[in-house]
Amino acid sequence: MSSIIVFTAGMFLLSQAHSVGTILISGIIMGLSYGILSPCFQGLAIKQSPAVRSGAATATFFLLSDLGYGLGSYFMGFTASISSYRMMYTFAAVVSLVSVVIYFLSHHIPEKNINLFQRKFKSIVSPN
Repeated sequence: MSSIIVFTAGMFLLSQAHSVGTILISGIIMGLSYGILSPCFQGLAIKQSPAVRSGAATATFFLLSDLGYGLGSYFMGFTASISSYRMMYTFAAVVSLVSVVIYFLSHHIPEKNINLFQRKFKSIVSPN
């Protein structure tokens, strides 16, 4: 989880960059944290699947990762075209920060609280 926060900080630093040095520092921060995140997320995907389905979990992980790159590039390009690169990188930092919350709620709360969270979320989505 700390790598996601470091990645978010690097993205925010990039959004506020005014010099080549700041761009390089943010690139180093984001590159190191992404290098830690990618295998961790892949391991998490494999851990969450049955052992006989680890190949399918790996394939699904990379499929969705590539889909995220493709769609993310399109939407971030659109964001930059209607605003600015600064706003685009700030938006990307916010999306990254939201992923911290989703990751924490999905993997770091006790099982009894997960069921409570799912019930509350279900009642918000479909208030029947």
